[in-house]
Order: sequence, then C-alpha cells, then structure tokens
Amino acid sequence: MMKSSINRVAFAALATLTISGADGAFAQSADTRRTEDIEKENAALKARVHRLEAEKENANLRARLGQLQGQPAPRQVADRTPAPEPATQRELINYAGGRDLKAPALPMAPYYSWTGFYIGGNIGYSVGSDRASGVLSVPNFKETSGPDTAIVPFGAIGGGQLGYNWQGGSNWLVGFEADFQGSGQKGTSCVVGCINAPSAALLQTFTARHTLDYFGTVRGRFGFVNNDALFYVTGGGVYGRVNQTLEARQSLAGVGTFSAGSTIENKFGFVVGAGLEASLGGNWTGKIEYLYMDLGSTGTGLAGTVPGVPVTPFTFTASSTIRDNIVRAGLNYRFGEPGAPLNALAADYPMPAPATSHVYSWTGFYVGANAGYGFGNDRDLMSGPIGTTPVTSEPGSSVTPKGVIGGVQLGYNWQGSPNWLVGFEADLQGSAQTDTACGPIICLNQTPAGGAGGSAQFNTLQQQIDYFGTLRGRLGAVKDSVVYYVTGGAAFGHVRQSVNALRRVWGSSSRVPQAQK
Repeated sequence: MMKSSINRVAFAALATLTISGADGAFAQSADTRRTEDIEKENAALKARVHRLEAEKENANLRARLGQLQGQPAPRQVADRTPAPEPATQRELINYAGGRDLKAPALPMAPYYSWTGFYIGGNIGYSVGSDRASGVLSVPNFKETSGPDTAIVPFGAIGGGQLGYNWQGGSNWLVGFEADFQGSGQKGTSCVVGCINAPSAALLQTFTARHTLDYFGTVRGRFGFVNNDALFYVTGGGVYGRVNQTLEARQSLAGVGTFSAGSTIENKFGFVVGAGLEASLGGNWTGKIEYLYMDLGSTGTGLAGTVPGVPVTPFTFTASSTIRDNIVRAGLNYRFGEPGAPLNALAADYPMPAPATSHVYSWTGFYVGANAGYGFGNDRDLMSGPIGTTPVTSEPGSSVTPKGVIGGVQLGYNWQGSPNWLVGFEADLQGSAQTDTACGPIICLNQTPAGGAGGSAQFNTLQQQIDYFGTLRGRLGAVKDSVVYYVTGGAAFGHVRQSVNALRRVWGSSSRVPQAQK
C-alpha cells in the first residue's frame, strides 16, 4: 500500500511538472513570433517611408531640373505632394558648373565689367590761356616792360589713346591711359603794342604767335562705377611741341624795318582733368573729357633796328606760359568678354537675370544747382588818335576773363523712346570771371635814360562778367540712367569793361580812365 501510494504521488508530481513545463514553452514561442512580426512591420513601414521620401525627392529634382532647363513648372493636383521648392542659388551654381553643353544657356546678369585693356580715338577742341610779358630795349632809353598780354591759341585736336582698367569692386576702378594728339592750335597777339597809322607816318607792331603742333599725356585714372557708366578723375604728365614766334614791324616816314625770331621746344609739364564714360553696347564705350594742361614757359628774343636818322638798334624779348583747356569726345574698344560679370564666381556660374528690371525714365520737370569754372576768350581791337593821326591796333590781342561760376537751373525732359529725349533748360549763374590785360594799341614805356623829356603810356583793358543766364533746348541719347546731349539757345549777361591809360611825362604821372561801360 505504501509503495503504491508513493508511486502515485510521484506520478502526480511528474504529471504536474510536465504540465507546467508545457505552458512556459508555449508563452515563450508566442512572444518571439510577436516581436518578429513587429520588426518585420517596422522594416516594411521604414521601407515604405523611404520610398515615399525618395519619390518626393525625385519629383522635386525633376521639377528643379525642368526649371534649370527653362521648362514651365508642372501644374499641381489637389491632395498630392506639395509643390517643390524653387532651386536654390547653390543648386543653380552647381547645375551651371556641371550642365550639359547642349542645355540652354542661362541669361547673364546685367552687370558690366570695366576690367581690361582698351584702345580708341578722340576728337575735340582746345583753347590756350598763355600769358606773355614783352620787354623792349633801345639804346639811351630805359627798358620797357608792361602788363601781361593774353595770347589765346585755339583749334581742333585729334588722336588716339590706349589704356587699362582694373575694377577692384562693384563701384570703383583704377587704371592708366596714354594718348597722342595732333593739334591745329595757333594764335597771335600784340605784345608790347600795335600802332598802325593809315598815313604810314607811324607804324609799330610787336606781336607774338603761339603754335602747338602736337602733345601727349600719360595719366592715371580713378573712377566711380555705376554698372555700365563711369565717372573718373585723371592726372599725370604731358609733353608737347611748342612754337613761339616774335615779329617786329616798324616804319617812319615810309622807311620800314622787319625782324622775326622763333623758339621751337619740346616742353614737359602736368595735366589734370575729369570725364564721363559709358557703354555703347558690347565692347564699345564712349567718353567726354576735360583736361587742363600746363607745359611750363618758353622765351624768345629778336634783334632789329628802329628806322630814322641815325638808325637805332633794339632788342625785343618775350616770356610766355603755355596752358591749355581741352574738351574732347572719344570712342574706346575694350578687349575681353562683352558685358562680363563683376566677379569670378558670377563669371564661372552666371545667374539668371531677374524676370523684371527697373527702367529709368527721364520724362518730367526737374530743378537743380550747379557750380563750375568759366573761361572766356574775348578779342580786343582798339582805335584812336595819337596827336592828329588816327591809328588802329591790328592784329589786336585778347582778354581772358576766368573764375568760379555757380547757379541754379530748371527744365523739362520728354523721353520719346528708350534711346532718345528732347527738352529745354533755363539757368541763372553768378560769375566771378575777370581779367586785366595789356591793351593792344599802346603797351609801351619809352623813357629816355637821362631823364630829359620823353613820356610813357600804358593802356590796359579790364573785363568782368557779373552774371549770365541761358535758355536752351536739349536733344539727348539715352543709355538707361545716363544721357548724352547737345544743347543750344539764347544767352544774356552783365559785362563790365574798362580801358585805363597811364600816361607819364618824365617826373610826373597820371591815370586816366578812357572808357568804361
């Protein structure tokens, strides 16, 4: 009984253990399968998300590729993937660097580069402002010297130039330019005096003639850049060929003498100025420029005789400054890519131009102010009696009133097309222009060395411009924000002119204003 009972307990325990072991194995197997299913589902979801993201990315890339190739953007359907973002600048640059050469070229950004060598030609006009002082020496008389005489050589100029610009930023550049000019400048003035008597009883003419045959400059340039327009200042050295010729003609009672002397020199000096240059399309640019040129001074002498009994020798010398005011227009061709971008990045990877751009309009009324410098060239001829003999002062001399000017202007422009305009302008200017020069009829001091008798007489001409105004039409060629124009019309002004005579009899003197208006 005992044995049987033990066996049953043992069996029961074994059975219990067996059932308990079977329940643990089943639970462990179910959890493992559930984890594997979750991991599989997770992997499937990840794959699907990755595929959707890839599809979206591909759609964006296709849209951007179409944008780069100039194709219209695809129409978007409701409840679909949102419209792709536009291509970024970096993506455009990357595409531009690696695009197929057969792909459509991107439009260039509208920026102009001034960097590079250039060559061109110019034509203009030059007016000199040369001051001459003459000295006449006659035995037994004191040396004669009087106020300066103005000699104004003027004429057309023309030549060629070459240079180089380096644009260091979007708004400035530096460079150099060399040019060579042929010149037609010449002018003649009385120096000591010109007394011409119709009866030929008295004739005395001392003249100086100036001729500028050619000149050249080597200059630096510094400019302010506004896209394809350039405003610059310039300065450097200048050389030129100057010819000064003195002539003396004298006659008394039909007996006459003539003598002449010349000095031809290659002179060196300095030049300064400013100008405006702008693109005319492609590699061509046009410019308008003003230069002030100083070639130093030159001196010339001659010897001759004074007619009479006995014949008296004399010497005549003149020392002159050589200064020019030059205005010229030029045409340049720049070597290199036309309309090149400003920097290396834009040059390698050109960006599309904006869909719309601002167009500058010149139409409308305007008002403004101005300041500047004025220079005159007024020819002076005198006539009057010496005793009972009427005389004239052929060939005469010049007076050159010059000085600061400033004022205001108002006007109206009508731009009839993108390339031209018409308009009018009125202005009023205050002026400090003035000059005093030796009068041509007598600028002579003939005083006996011993002091017995004799006389001296100087005539001077003073001219002053107090104010002036203009009313002008304008016709202009338009280049975006720059206009090149010609103008002309009527002018008025207030001019004061006086002739003063200083007469000296040995031992006394007096000043007599002969005419003033």
